Amino acid sequence: MFFDSQNIEIQQNDICFFFKQKTAYEIMPSLVGSEMCIRDSYYTDKPDWDAFGAMLLVAACRTYEEPVPPTVEKDWDFGEHPLIARLASDEERVWSLLRGATWWLPLTDSFLFQGPLPTDDQTMIATLGGLRKELEKLNQLAWQADEDTILGWADTEGYPVDGTVDSDGQYSKADIPEHTRYDTQSLAKFAFSMFWRAMRFAEEQQVPILLDY
Repeated sequence: MFFDSQNIEIQQNDICFFFKQKTAYEIMPSLVGSEMCIRDSYYTDKPDWDAFGAMLLVAACRTYEEPVPPTVEKDWDFGEHPLIARLASDEERVWSLLRGATWWLPLTDSFLFQGPLPTDDQTMIATLGGLRKELEKLNQLAWQADEDTILGWADTEGYPVDGTVDSDGQYSKADIPEHTRYDTQSLAKFAFSMFWRAMRFAEEQQVPILLDY
């Protein structure tokens, strides 16, 4: 497995990866919302870490047949939750979403490995085939929703919107300081919708997904 340095441009701060030959799909859990940069054919989704953690919590609770907590705390450390930690270390159930994967390559086979980036850093790399199986499994366990419903969750679920919304229509939990807890299922569906959309786009365009920070 290798990366062609002629086709990849990496900013000095290692924040964004731009694939010059094709579009790329990036997921940034550190922010909320979506943005499109037409010039670079570069699409970004931003589910925020709390929503990403809620999605993993639903996966863990449904896997082990435990009740899903109705709410999660703002800025919670989801990696410390015992059920998430249990699923992350479960050798019989290997989920790339819980094993620190940051890249999903456009391959149909399902596998997970540690590999080098062009920066010489090491990262966990998985495949779209594996991600599809994980997302389909989570949907089967938790919601049994059809694709139109899943795609709609990016607009109908997520964070409360009674705070300040800026001029481009985006909002952040930082804009809503009075909210200290969020609906677990709503956040999970919000993040799931973004991952599903990323997976579909990456499959159609045959490009990787990057989970950025």
